[in-house]
Amino acid sequence: MELSRSSVRCRTPLLLTCLLSLSFIFIQLLFQLWLEWVEDTRIPVRHLKLGKFSLKDCGEVRCFITQDRRFQHHPKFQMHLFYGSNIDIFDLPLPKQNNILWSLLHEESPKNVPFLSHKEGISLFNYTATFSRFSDVPLTLQYVSDIESITDHHYVVPIERKNSLLQHLSPVLYVQSDCDTPLDRDKYVQKLMEYIPIDSYGACLHNKELPVLMTNPMESFNSEEFLHFVAQYKFTIAFENAVCDDYITEKLWRPLTVGSVPIYLGSPSIEDWLPNQKSAVLASNFSSPKELAAYLLEINSDDEKYTAFLSHKGGLITNKYFVSELTSRSWGLPDNSHYHYIDEFECKMCLQAHLNANGHARKKVASQEEYFCPRPKSSITKQEDPSNLWLDLWEHGKCEATVLSTFIQNGHWYNASSFNSEVQSRFKKGTC
Repeated sequence: MELSRSSVRCRTPLLLTCLLSLSFIFIQLLFQLWLEWVEDTRIPVRHLKLGKFSLKDCGEVRCFITQDRRFQHHPKFQMHLFYGSNIDIFDLPLPKQNNILWSLLHEESPKNVPFLSHKEGISLFNYTATFSRFSDVPLTLQYVSDIESITDHHYVVPIERKNSLLQHLSPVLYVQSDCDTPLDRDKYVQKLMEYIPIDSYGACLHNKELPVLMTNPMESFNSEEFLHFVAQYKFTIAFENAVCDDYITEKLWRPLTVGSVPIYLGSPSIEDWLPNQKSAVLASNFSSPKELAAYLLEINSDDEKYTAFLSHKGGLITNKYFVSELTSRSWGLPDNSHYHYIDEFECKMCLQAHLNANGHARKKVASQEEYFCPRPKSSITKQEDPSNLWLDLWEHGKCEATVLSTFIQNGHWYNASSFNSEVQSRFKKGTC
């Protein structure tokens, strides 16, 4: 194993500094020797963490994972793992080497990383773990613990009790504090409020106060108190922050779990994932908020029609694809399993790293379908809205992806100034 060496000359006034430097080099040498010994033995370690270093057993293969970027020059180094929300395009491991794989884990929408929405951006990576079913590690069902959470009655409030609660609760619940989104969901909800009562507890369209114990729903949304609170409502608005194929979050799964009917808007592929065809009211099926409100009021006044939307709580799961995807995965949620999607991602990438080291890795480039989020459209008109600033940000993200891809492929050095200058130039000319 090659080791980095430093030449240290010790003079009396700097004796302490010299000793500390030599001690660090000695400790680094011992660590690398230990690492090489552990790597070459079959002593089980499962998942051993030492600060920024981690050893992970993944079946028949073992990988050393570290945040210390000095190891990227090690002869056994095979792959960079990127965690989407932390990507810094001005601090990438460049130049990009053809024999080193790049892998991305990003379960969020492109709201905070716009360049990933575009082919030029996502194709910088070889392997992905995203919300898309086409990803190497699909995270579409990351917020669903198991089938039992969809079918059990732990949180369900009887219809008679829900009807009684309508004396002081609205039929519809909205809890959202992220008020500026590509989907522009607040405009839709605000219009919907003109036709049906809605209790809005978050910062967005706020009109009602949460109980004291739940003043910050972002911190307590998985608490028993909050789940029981949501369960009291007949309907819960479940609008995503962006429209992407297979991007389905806890906004849908929480009401399904507690027995409140979700009013859903977001992923165009939502019907591929619902437990059954009447698990949610899909806002996209209605021509306007007024038409949706009329339908909700009709269901609200008819107990038989309403309870039909809760048939999954009676065990009616007819979507075989949903069941297959949920039961075939080997990982679970972090709160109920020590092995979750980050472990799954790291182990699958560990296998690919071993294959790459032996020249057998599948030379794959991530495709647009692994992270497909089209140009933002109005949640109401379903057309592009020039006043929606996210439309410009989507276009700007396309310019970022184009410039980034061009610079990296051509081996160009760049800093924030040169990169932003090229992006702005292309954005103004419309040549992205």
